Amino acid sequence: MVTWRIQWLALFVALAAILLTASPLNAQVPAQTQSSAVQLWNITFADQADLNHLAAALDLWEVDHTSRQILAPLTADQVATLRLTHELTLALDQAPLNAPRFAQAFTPAQGQNTGIPGFACYRTVDETYATFDQLAVDYPQLVQQVDIGDSWDKGDPSPPAGDDLRVIVITNQQAPGPKFRFLLMGAIHARELTTGEAPLRFAESLLEDYGHDATATWLLDHGELHLLPLANPDGRRMAEDGLLWRKNTHTDATCTVNPSSSTYGVDLNRNSSFEWASCTGCSSGYSCSLTYRGESPASEPEVAAIEAYMKEIFPDQREADLKATAPLTTSGLFISLHSYGRLVLFPWGSTADPAPNGPELATLARRFGYHLGYTVCQAGAYGCLYQTDGTTDDFAYGELGVAGFTFELGTNFFQSCTDFEESILPPTLDALRYAFTAAPRPYQLPSGPEVLNLVVSPHDQLTQTHVIINATADANRVSTLSGFDSDALTKPTEPITAARFTIDHLPWLSTSVSNPLSASDGQFDSFQEEITTTLEIASVSCGRHTIFAQAQDSAGDWGVVAAEFFTVTNNTPLLATVQNAQADTATDTTADTPITYTVALTNTSATTATYALEVTGDAYALLTPSSPITLTAGETTQFA
Repeated sequence: MVTWRIQWLALFVALAAILLTASPLNAQVPAQTQSSAVQLWNITFADQADLNHLAAALDLWEVDHTSRQILAPLTADQVATLRLTHELTLALDQAPLNAPRFAQAFTPAQGQNTGIPGFACYRTVDETYATFDQLAVDYPQLVQQVDIGDSWDKGDPSPPAGDDLRVIVITNQQAPGPKFRFLLMGAIHARELTTGEAPLRFAESLLEDYGHDATATWLLDHGELHLLPLANPDGRRMAEDGLLWRKNTHTDATCTVNPSSSTYGVDLNRNSSFEWASCTGCSSGYSCSLTYRGESPASEPEVAAIEAYMKEIFPDQREADLKATAPLTTSGLFISLHSYGRLVLFPWGSTADPAPNGPELATLARRFGYHLGYTVCQAGAYGCLYQTDGTTDDFAYGELGVAGFTFELGTNFFQSCTDFEESILPPTLDALRYAFTAAPRPYQLPSGPEVLNLVVSPHDQLTQTHVIINATADANRVSTLSGFDSDALTKPTEPITAARFTIDHLPWLSTSVSNPLSASDGQFDSFQEEITTTLEIASVSCGRHTIFAQAQDSAGDWGVVAAEFFTVTNNTPLLATVQNAQADTATDTTADTPITYTVALTNTSATTATYALEVTGDAYALLTPSSPITLTAGETTQFA
């Protein structure tokens, strides 16, 4: 449906949502003379300060630090002005500006009944919220909806009506806490279509797998996924009408004079209260700029609501001092999905100086980079992207100590459905699932090896007296760290030195009993190991159980857990037969005189087991022990 804004923006060329008239870059070009014709240009920048300056004034689509060039759409007047100070070359590929990409693409395809017109794989705002409602009906024990605040239009008395900021919390509501939390946010920049759909697909995959897949099950039993796929619903509705809308819809009369070359609103990812307006060129104070930071920290209702919600669900785990580290035991994770650039970014964004937990943030980012196949770098470091202030991931870490990250998905703002579903979504879902498994201890678990291909066999309907556990432990599943000063943040990987498993209890809980997994080749001495053990099931109750497996490296770091189900249908106790027991006396005894024997019992299984010893025969009586015997693996006990 065409909104009232679209009617007066009918001549709007979405790609020209740039205004340099208030910037020194374009001071010579009066607004009324600017052309709306747009082409993509490569602009050579001199250094980080120059790049920041350009990023605050232009709509930067791509940054190449190797060639020191950015890609941006420019009008002819902007080209003329920039040529006074910068080297420009026309981009060879102008295809992203083709009309079918935008105006014609937003005509529904033949037979399309759902989704954004021309992009059926992306749900609209209304469809997203309808999905929320349906998930709450389909999974009432797992899904709860939360209204965390209002959009700008919702609080503005003039039309359109605006939206609530809606979150769904996904967890097994019957499982007791405390629980670790993972907040996943999308579409804070409205035009980035993949970022609103990917969180929904992730949530749906977990809900569909719950009860069938051991990983999805333990994550939702012990953790909470907080999902905010549309952090900027007002702006998203503008993008659904075919506009490359980035900001929220905070109306500014000074930005409506010439809609073909300017746009109103606040960049919500420059409006966060942490380090707001803290660095030169990291955001803009000009209201028509695409990186306009707003009048004051968290001035926008969307940002105020998001920050309040984050403070509600995450305890403050870091002191206010910028140099203070968050404890390594900090729990909780925040990821903001953006597009595009195929990047994984971590704090700080406003400076090239490493964050206090920089090595730990970098390590987890490198894990994400491996799953995604993306470049990984500190957001504000030279050689990464460009510096920013007032961002949500910096707020999460700086204000609360929560590990915060940005994923820049794909290669286009309006990514084709084919690219999204075939190339972008599968690795994104893998990375997000790894993220959830790291959320209990994001500064510790990613430093350890991963456990892969965990198999318990026979898997089900057991009639045997044991099961075999096999898996692969791998320490090498990390990407390299990019940026010109990355060495300071790069932690080395170490060879694997141990592996363990627990049954039904996560390894770090006080209720867990840890059991060793062995190297299949007999020795832990490499970065990848096949691991195995045999589990006697006599002391395991009938029913379904979960095996949790972890691997440890030579630095002592345990990695994220892998999980697998197995079912016991026969747990008949193992019998211990005592033969040739040694009498305590070597002399003959008279009839009817008791003879005492010393009996040794050794647990030869690979796990802790409980035994009941029974001696049969009319002439024998077992006086001790008087209760079942519990032995750890390899432990021996003696009794008379």
